[in-house]
Amino acid sequence: MSAVDQKKALQFTPERAKRSLKRTLLALLVLIVIWPALRYAYRPTYAWLGAAAVNLVGSNIIVVPEAESGGAIAHDTPLMDTVFHFDHKVYGRGGGAIPASSFYHAYFPTAILLALIWGARDGDLRSKKKVLIATLLALHIFLVLRLSTAVAMQLNASVVDDEAVLELSAWSAKALRYTKDLFWDNAISTILFPIAIWAFFAFNEAKDNQPASR
Repeated sequence: MSAVDQKKALQFTPERAKRSLKRTLLALLVLIVIWPALRYAYRPTYAWLGAAAVNLVGSNIIVVPEAESGGAIAHDTPLMDTVFHFDHKVYGRGGGAIPASSFYHAYFPTAILLALIWGARDGDLRSKKKVLIATLLALHIFLVLRLSTAVAMQLNASVVDDEAVLELSAWSAKALRYTKDLFWDNAISTILFPIAIWAFFAFNEAKDNQPASR
C-alpha cells in the first residue's frame, strides 16, 4: 500500500464509522448467539485455567472450581454456572466459595474485544493478527486479575485456627473491597475494559502505520 493509500485508509469518516459499527455489532451478536454451543467447552476451560492461575500464588488454600448453577449464592451473579470452592490442604473444604459466570466474567468481555477487532477496522484477519494477539493477552491478564481480587477478598474473610487466611490491614482490606467491586462485581468494567484494551492497542498500531510526513 502506498503512503497516500495508507493515509487514506486511516482517515476517519462518518461512513466508515457507521460501517464499522454495523460490522462490530453483527459480530458481537453472532458471538452471543453461538454461546450456548461454545459453553460446554468454554466453561470448564475458564474454570480450570482461572483456578490454575490463582493457585500459582501458593498457599494452604487451593481453589477448586465446580459446575454449579444455583443455591443461596446465585442471586447476585447473572448466568452463574461455576463455583470456585476453597479447600484447605489440611482441613479440607470449608474456606468459603465464590460464585462465577463464565459468560459474564470471561466470555462476554472476550466477545466484545473480538467483535471490535473484526468489525471496527478494515482489513483481513492477517492484517489484524498483531493487535489480536496483544489485546487477547492483555484481556486475559485482566480476567485473571479480576478473579484474583474476588479470591483475595474471600481469603481475607476466611478464618482457619482463629486467624484470617489472608490477613490485611484495615486500609488494605478497604482498598481490596473497592477493587473487587470495580473489577468483579461491576457490569460496566465487563464492557469498558475490553473496549479500553482494544482502543489502546489499535490506536498505537494506527500511529505506527501512519506514513511519515515530508
